[in-house]
Amino acid sequence: MKEWFPAAELAGLPGLPTTDRRVRDVANRNRWKARRRQTGKGFEYHISSLPLDARAQLGARQNRLQRCESVDAQAGGVAGRRLAIADTMQKRRSQLAREQGLNGYLKLNENGRSRADARVAILAELKTFSQNSALSGRRAVDAFAAKYNLGEIEVDAWIRDQVETVAAATLYRWQKRYNDEGVAALAGNYKGQAGRSLIDRQPDLKTFVVSMLRDYPDTTGTLVMKAATARFAGTDIELPSKRRMEVWISNWKRQNKSLYTAVTNPDAWKNKFMVAFGSYSEDVTRLNQRWELDSTPADVMLLDGRYSLVGAIDVYSRRPKMLVSRTSTASSVGQLLRRCFLDWGIPEEIKTDNGSDYTSRYIKNVIESLEIDQQLCNPFSGWEKPHIERFFKTFSHDLVELLPGFIGHNVADRSAIEARHSFADRLFKKDKCVEIRMTAQEFQEFADNWVENIYMQQSHEGLKDTPFNRVTRWAEPVRKISDERALDVLLAGAPDTTTRIVTKKGLKIDGIHYIAPELGCVVGDQVRVAYTESVGAVYVFTDDGFLCVAEAPEYTGIDRKEVAAHAKVAQREAIQAKRRELRAAARRVNTKGAADEILAHARQQHNVTTLPPRSENHTTEALEQATRAADAVTTKPMSSRNDETRQAVEDLRANLAAPRKAAVVEMGTNPKADYRRWMALDRKARAGEMLNQQEKAFYEGYPKTTDYSAMKDFFKRFGLEAQEG
Repeated sequence: MKEWFPAAELAGLPGLPTTDRRVRDVANRNRWKARRRQTGKGFEYHISSLPLDARAQLGARQNRLQRCESVDAQAGGVAGRRLAIADTMQKRRSQLAREQGLNGYLKLNENGRSRADARVAILAELKTFSQNSALSGRRAVDAFAAKYNLGEIEVDAWIRDQVETVAAATLYRWQKRYNDEGVAALAGNYKGQAGRSLIDRQPDLKTFVVSMLRDYPDTTGTLVMKAATARFAGTDIELPSKRRMEVWISNWKRQNKSLYTAVTNPDAWKNKFMVAFGSYSEDVTRLNQRWELDSTPADVMLLDGRYSLVGAIDVYSRRPKMLVSRTSTASSVGQLLRRCFLDWGIPEEIKTDNGSDYTSRYIKNVIESLEIDQQLCNPFSGWEKPHIERFFKTFSHDLVELLPGFIGHNVADRSAIEARHSFADRLFKKDKCVEIRMTAQEFQEFADNWVENIYMQQSHEGLKDTPFNRVTRWAEPVRKISDERALDVLLAGAPDTTTRIVTKKGLKIDGIHYIAPELGCVVGDQVRVAYTESVGAVYVFTDDGFLCVAEAPEYTGIDRKEVAAHAKVAQREAIQAKRRELRAAARRVNTKGAADEILAHARQQHNVTTLPPRSENHTTEALEQATRAADAVTTKPMSSRNDETRQAVEDLRANLAAPRKAAVVEMGTNPKADYRRWMALDRKARAGEMLNQQEKAFYEGYPKTTDYSAMKDFFKRFGLEAQEG
């Protein structure tokens, strides 16, 4: 059976091009087994190099032409098919080896990849050279090597740096290793320092060193060596030298840059390495569809105290707003929302973190009352609201660094250059503070001016437009609040509002006096105060709701005299109105007969029959002896009693009965007269005069009655004299 075929005979077979020229291109590209034609020009190709379908077609064709071919020819066809199958299997094994070699390639260090890439590029140049020249086989390889060494083969400089010269035998070896093992095999047998180190060969030691780097990211090789020496003392672990330890640590940090950054600086890792394939604004297609709110972690030390920055941004337009507030609390968030609501309208959704100032019951009530959906970021996932964070960074890197009063984070840090470089970093670190020599009012005005005239007019990379244009070109209606005072009442319930007593000078809060005409009506009353977005004004509420906005003249510039005059008028009118109400109430309720009503009530109370109180028997030794004597006497018959004994018993009984009679107080029908009678007896007793038995009984018993207490209080309260009729 015929085994060698020229390109013209192969054209059009299954799996092959339809022209002999393209068949030759396929043969050269796939390195078919070829030889010079015995007759004619060009090459012919062995059947084993052809696709299986092409081989089958050729076999069928030859069977039709030679129905009576010999047994040897049939055996040759079988041998050809066997060779083809073996060659196919070899190609599949080579393909699998190359695929596995790609995994090894990914594990190579930088130098290994460079060597492999250079050698692959040289093999590609050899293939091109063979196809374009009239040479084939060994002669083509020899010629390519000679031309490469002479510099006649043009390659990139980085390839020439890796391979200056090459031998034909080297090219054959590279080609074989590439076919059998894949691209990774072309990196050679060079192993990086980490691959040969004692640390990599000992898993326990490697795990310990990596754990040290995780727990102590800033540690040095010296400290790691000391720790490893202490940990593995007395074991079979072999430690490297201090220098080799330092080299290994340096290589590990370089090869694991993302992991090491995540351990040492999570914020930096988030900015440099965290994937950002998606977009947190691609679903936002409307103005006021979503707002993001946040506060700067650091504080700003101003001339009048320590303040925080609270900000909001509309994701669709990137329109921002900032509030300079004493602290980032629910109240300050409410103040910022008030400004946004009045200027921008009502959003569909607000996205915040899960801090207490954004999740308080007060903020939730405000948001739910206005039918706004609040979305919370996951804990420690600030990147879920990237627009407001990016805005703060823009603000910190822009004009704020050029403020004439900006001096850094403390008095000692006076270097303007160093301060400008580190301002933004400190502003975004918790518990840090930057100092700006401006008042809160001035800094608020600066921030508002920067937003309106700088930020809003600059083209935004994500928008391909300016925020100002995005807002002004929006033609659809937005939800607005028409009643500003209703909004004030809604925002008044912040948990950090304070109560104050209104004095004749107004309200004093944090050393600042706030005044308003309406305060004149509530002098001496307790009111509730909530801070506004301005340091110079506060909201004032009574139990009836919103009262007024009180202002500090030194901050807002209001005329103190004019406010005082209006306050006096309001106070006078309020007092007069209250007096009229009192007079009207007094006329409706007659109080002139109150004294008679009190006396009548006292008499009614006195005449009410009450149950006797629980009592206990009181006795003395004398009473017990008298009782025994009386009992002894009364038990004897009358015939045995003599006159003397009878008289003694009667006298004793009379004396025993005397206190009981004295306890009965004879009172008249006039309580006033009874009290005056007792007062007269009291004066006689104090003067040393003797009282008869009836007077003594009244004098001692009357103070124990309820009439005595009532009349004593009555005479004392109304200033009456007991002697009066």
